[in-house]
Amino acid sequence: MKKSLLLVVSLFAIASTLVAAPPKITDEATAKTYSEAVYKLFCAGDYKAYADQLPEGLLKYVTQENYQKSSELLAQKLGKLKGLTYLSTLRQPGLNILVWKCEYESKDGKNFDCLVTTAFTVKDGAWTLAGFRFL
Repeated sequence: MKKSLLLVVSLFAIASTLVAAPPKITDEATAKTYSEAVYKLFCAGDYKAYADQLPEGLLKYVTQENYQKSSELLAQKLGKLKGLTYLSTLRQPGLNILVWKCEYESKDGKNFDCLVTTAFTVKDGAWTLAGFRFL
């Protein structure tokens, strides 16, 4: 059940960011700051705050209804995001993937971790958000 939940949330997160044109990002430090902020907003369940960080072209793919369902499902199954720690960057030609450790606390007080990757395409020094994936 958890694997299918993570797949659904991952697909939503990826679909919601594939067409995004995030703020101008030209270095790893800015990419870290941006991806951390966007992921925290995604987990917070506040569509307006999340949508305010996304480009207008993306909003036709991330409807409030779809976002609400995904974030509620995430909160229900995984719990509340308690911490997000940057682990590493995997560099490939034209693609940089930031790896994050996410710490969650469930409603019954149990803690657990998962990995989330944030992919950025890199072309001519510009980093473009390509998506999130839950592992």
